Amino acid sequence: MPLLISFRPWLDELRHDTLPKSPIGTAARYALNNWEALIRYCEDGELAIDNNVAERAMKPCAIGRRNWLFCGNDTGGRTAATLFSLTGSAKRHGLDPFVWLRDVLTRLPVLRAATNPIPDALLQPLLPDLWAATV
Repeated sequence: MPLLISFRPWLDELRHDTLPKSPIGTAARYALNNWEALIRYCEDGELAIDNNVAERAMKPCAIGRRNWLFCGNDTGGRTAATLFSLTGSAKRHGLDPFVWLRDVLTRLPVLRAATNPIPDALLQPLLPDLWAATV
């Protein structure tokens, strides 16, 4: 925080001493316009200084976006989004998504044969955050 406190007056000075559309003027104006967000991580120790985790999580979808442009129809797109979300959650919880998904997909037919529709209480242990405890 002390470094940021000394940085703010320098940005204010830059804003007045440089042309607004110059690269340094644009950067200074951007930092000042987003000052509250810039210092937020200093106020809450649980916040990261950057959003690299979120960026890395989105990167595979961004890279493959063109490949997935044609999912067949809206239902295919929703199915793909659900699978991306579930496998992303499995990765986030330190699971191998293939192992987790294979186990869940072999358990679901057994559960469905026992009771249809499957109650939420039986589905919840299959979610990535609870699955490791059931294996």
